[in-house]
Amino acid sequence: MRSDNTDGYLRLSKLHFDLGEADESLNTIRECLKLDPDHKPCFSHYKKVKKLAANVKAMNEFATENQFKECAEKARAALKQETENVNMIHVIKSKLCHCLTKGGDASEAITVCSEALKIYPEDVNVLCDRADAHLNNENYDEALNDFKRAAQLDEHSNRAEEGIKRTQKLEKQSKKRDYYKILGVPRNANKKEISKAYR
Repeated sequence: MRSDNTDGYLRLSKLHFDLGEADESLNTIRECLKLDPDHKPCFSHYKKVKKLAANVKAMNEFATENQFKECAEKARAALKQETENVNMIHVIKSKLCHCLTKGGDASEAITVCSEALKIYPEDVNVLCDRADAHLNNENYDEALNDFKRAAQLDEHSNRAEEGIKRTQKLEKQSKKRDYYKILGVPRNANKKEISKAYR
């Protein structure tokens, strides 16, 4: 690419954006503005991408640090900013699905995961996240279906294979006397919730 090719940088940045790559899009559009700080189309695209890229980056960092509530907040903020780009929406909803599942909000996670799967039905990670959310809700059949579908799509997916085994084990355990159910608390209840229910 020629060093004075602002239009080339703009096209490349838009391509990254269309592919759901916010950070790469931002870096590329900055190159355009380095060449011509007054380039109106580049500046317009820069304003659009900058805030979205910041939210997507923060969302990913919070997910990596297991701060799932904060991750979900950033994902929701990013979804408010981007309503048209299907690939970008899929990237954000996939991460929101993951954070809601890990954060224990199973019902909303199932909804968001399903929305992400409408965009890209063969996303193995989203299928596994939705399966985990189903497990959190003790919906063993749905969880097993999602894990099996993920295993069909990626036969090398350890997560899917382990998920199938874990689901079958949990379903078998659920048929035994269930003290969680007797106490009226979910399986993922903490010690404090269990003690409170026991009284």
